[in-house]
Amino acid sequence: MPVSPEEIVPVVISALAEGADRLVAEVVLRAQEDARLEVALPLPAEDYIEDFKTEDSKREFCRLFDQASDIWQTPDAPTRNEAYERARRYIVDRSDAVIALWDGEPAPGQGGTAEIVGYAEKQGVPLAWVHTKDRPTVTCVPDNRRAQVVKGGGRQTARVQLGCDRPAGVRPARTRPA
Repeated sequence: MPVSPEEIVPVVISALAEGADRLVAEVVLRAQEDARLEVALPLPAEDYIEDFKTEDSKREFCRLFDQASDIWQTPDAPTRNEAYERARRYIVDRSDAVIALWDGEPAPGQGGTAEIVGYAEKQGVPLAWVHTKDRPTVTCVPDNRRAQVVKGGGRQTARVQLGCDRPAGVRPARTRPA
């Protein structure tokens, strides 16, 4: 049974990294009162927050993180880069659609935007790529097998990928085991 747009609850799934991750989370949470934020952590929160360079960035992360309805943390990974890649793949795997704000450049390391866009395409996740280099344009790849499942499945939520962690002392509403 099809779902009307009024019945859809937007769910942002994000690592809350600096930049686009936080921007999209802010916009969606402000735009619709019942929107939800799920956070995917690549590392324990107390380690992850150290990746943010300024105190303002750490505070912004904490403020958004505190609004999360769900939190997931990557199980132990052999390297930091692999932990980031696992978190981003988790985000793609949980998403009904992926919005990628990307300059089109190859990833400097494992789990970068280029690899995640490729992973989303291979998984058949509908993709909207916002080109951030030169003149911004959007490329959409909505017609794939996963889009058909979403269109016909009567889902009550719409999960959107973004691409973080909760500091010590901040409690999640719910934590999903790895």
